[in-house]
Amino acid sequence: MLRRRRAALASALLFIACQSSPSAPRDVGHLEQALACVDAGCGDPQIDPSNCGTCGHVCTLSQATPACRGGACVVGACAPGYADVDGNPANGCEASCAPDGGRELCDGIDNDCNGFVDEGFDLQRDAHHCGSCTNDCGSAANTVGTCNSGSCGVRLCAPGAWPMLDGGCGLCVPTGPETCDGLDNDCNGLVDDALTAVPTPTSACGVGPVATAPECTTQVGIACMNGAWKCTFPQNVCSNGNCAAQAELCDTLDNNCDGRVNELWPDYGRPCASDDGLPAPGHGACRTIGTYTCMGNVTACSALKADCLTTPGGCVEQCDGVDNDCDGLIDESFNNKGANSTYFVKPAVTHVQINPGVWMFTYEASRVRADSVSAGYGDGYSTSAPAGRTYDRTVACSLANHQPWTGVTGLEAEQTCAAQGGHICTPTEWQTGCAAKLAPTTSCTWGYGPAGAACTSGFIAGTKYCNLGMSYDADPVRPGIQGSVLPTASGNLKGCYADWSGVLGNVAGVTDHVFDMTGNVRELTKAATNQYVLMGGSYLTASEGGASCNNTFYNVDQAFSFSDTGFRCCFSADPTQ
Repeated sequence: MLRRRRAALASALLFIACQSSPSAPRDVGHLEQALACVDAGCGDPQIDPSNCGTCGHVCTLSQATPACRGGACVVGACAPGYADVDGNPANGCEASCAPDGGRELCDGIDNDCNGFVDEGFDLQRDAHHCGSCTNDCGSAANTVGTCNSGSCGVRLCAPGAWPMLDGGCGLCVPTGPETCDGLDNDCNGLVDDALTAVPTPTSACGVGPVATAPECTTQVGIACMNGAWKCTFPQNVCSNGNCAAQAELCDTLDNNCDGRVNELWPDYGRPCASDDGLPAPGHGACRTIGTYTCMGNVTACSALKADCLTTPGGCVEQCDGVDNDCDGLIDESFNNKGANSTYFVKPAVTHVQINPGVWMFTYEASRVRADSVSAGYGDGYSTSAPAGRTYDRTVACSLANHQPWTGVTGLEAEQTCAAQGGHICTPTEWQTGCAAKLAPTTSCTWGYGPAGAACTSGFIAGTKYCNLGMSYDADPVRPGIQGSVLPTASGNLKGCYADWSGVLGNVAGVTDHVFDMTGNVRELTKAATNQYVLMGGSYLTASEGGASCNNTFYNVDQAFSFSDTGFRCCFSADPTQ
């Protein structure tokens, strides 16, 4: 009988074990233990709370009805008023629970006695329980809080409230249009919005009332930031928004916005020349004009010396009182060509004699500052000069259509010609030039052209004539004959030249004539020490005989000068080479 009961119980236990655990058929130890408990008259140790795990082991839990599962004691049910909060069966239902009307609160207690604490509260995002039940992000009056990852965010003022200086929010009372003060003046829930009364740089940024430069006006940014106007200037202008403390720089900006630019550099913007501060002649024709501009934090003239090749006359020296080739010398001659030997004054000369050679000014000498109307003026000493210096330092030119240099003394003429590598012509040289003796004709009596019969016979009104008192009338409208000096090689005269065409290499139309040998102004020649002979007659000469090539009647000393008296220079070498 006992054997049949044991077999039946074993089958039942095996069925129960298989239902509870698929591995039960293989758990021979548990089966043997259960059969041992049966043989001993006990229940199943896997499920029997009175024999849980082993025969005779009774599950006893605090404030709980015990149960046995898999041979271990667990809470089957909590006693009324208690809850198993921590899930540990060892201490049973350790939490006392007093039902609170079925509503769970965020207070660390299972208020609804369902075994869960503070369920339904998101401590990561709930602004009223942010990170903990007691942390309310909106606890300040009239504020709306936010919670992000368990931390309170920026609080916003609730509708109808505005930010207070202490960081809270107060009830909003409109005070007028919105102004830049960190308050919601118009109570629209926004602070410092829709500002219409933007101040000027003068009133808000420290800009001087007379400052008008763009960097102090139109280029200044003004914005309301943190309840105050903030000004933003271009670089190097009113740094950090403080115009008064900004150092003035030498640039194109009104750095401190006081209405002045570069006031520490009074020469800024003023005109200057490339050769300012250099001794005369400076840069000559290469002189340029500019203004003082900023270079670094100082001023310097913007003008630079030009290349003479870019100037209107090029680098050619013109006998005009200007350093045309910009080498530091004015109107340098062939005997002192300067640093740039390519360029020097090459006077118009006519080759009139060979063995020894003589080259003569083609035109009566004129001053460098003369033109067709003015005879110019001198540059020198009135009665005496330092040793080695001429009385008159003005260079003599040989140019057409210039008023002759008159009122000159023999000594001045002599020194001037010598300074140019030549000499005042002798009477013989002058007569040779006038008579054109080497031309293919007989010697001329006057300086009429062309060579031949024209120069051996007297003037012919309207055909050939020079500026003599009886042959040329400066004012043909007035009765009588009026005389006045004419420009060299005047177009009002006809045939008034010595003809040297076709001989000695003279260039046709350029150096083949020697003009005004007869008339216009008498010319000083040097016969001996302190002895000068006047040749050729002038506009005051009343007799053609007194203007002939061989008339040597008038002899004067080195101090003589007169308004109808001039000169021309002669050279023993070609002064154009």
